[in-house]
Amino acid sequence: YKDTDCEVAPDAWGPACTISIENLQLLKRTINEKDIYKLVTDIANYSNVAAFGYMQSQSVAQNLQYDLQTCHKFIHTSMKYSDQIEYINNADSSNLIIILSESGTYFKRAFERKTLFRNTNDKPKIYLITCNSDIEIPYVDYYIRYESINDYASHPYLLAAITGMICTCYAERYLEAPEPI
Repeated sequence: YKDTDCEVAPDAWGPACTISIENLQLLKRTINEKDIYKLVTDIANYSNVAAFGYMQSQSVAQNLQYDLQTCHKFIHTSMKYSDQIEYINNADSSNLIIILSESGTYFKRAFERKTLFRNTNDKPKIYLITCNSDIEIPYVDYYIRYESINDYASHPYLLAAITGMICTCYAERYLEAPEPI
């Protein structure tokens, strides 16, 4: 520590690591595996799947895209928030949309003053992955909820763990085992 340019003592990371581990343990206790299985089934059954998030949550959505791609399932995502909104606005019942939002406020940012899906018979199926247990949005079809300590340091890890569960479950259920050599 003293021989480097680092201005933070090595043990300063201890509390952040401890909180992150505690938060992951809380996730393990509170996530409902049946919700994950339901989403995985829908991912397999829809040909038009998209995953979106805002800021750190969007990087997790991109990782979901990459991980599912290794299972030969191709989904859409976009870093640009305005492109995400355009995709959602143009989606219909042939689309599955997965929103990653720790706070659950993804839709509030873009659609607070706007009516979504005037034709509710032709709207996309929407999953919201969030730790917000109070939020209820009329056009969200399914929630994957979990508990979180809600700290800045570990919030992307929880969403990354959930998308890891999604991809692992998808691979186990739908990826064909390679032929033995």
